[in-house]
Amino acid sequence: MRSRRTLTVKIPAGVDNGTRIQLAGEGEVGPGGGPAGDLYVEIHELPHSQFQRRGDDLHCTVTLPMTAAALGTKVPLETLDGLEEVDIRPGTQSGQSIPLHGRGVTHLRGADAATSSSTPAA
Repeated sequence: MRSRRTLTVKIPAGVDNGTRIQLAGEGEVGPGGGPAGDLYVEIHELPHSQFQRRGDDLHCTVTLPMTAAALGTKVPLETLDGLEEVDIRPGTQSGQSIPLHGRGVTHLRGADAATSSSTPAA
């Protein structure tokens, strides 16, 4: 007999698109009333409005006036951890990446966050 039920699944930090999570014993009942099999949950990420994910790195584009890039400035950037000031050094070129170390996605089987980058476009 088939039935529906709701399960709460803990999704670990750092999962990527296509990651499968195994829930032992939560699948269908085996043949002849045998033990239940495993249930696999596959992760499908939705795109974020500001960040693009590349592995454990997050990238975003920041648009600046040419004068700000040439002379240098500080730009407020909304990160996943809150607002942060990004230092744009004098002479920054269009398309140049500025890494913000430790602000990316947590590695799936690790405790450290990876690097995220903001890309100013002058």
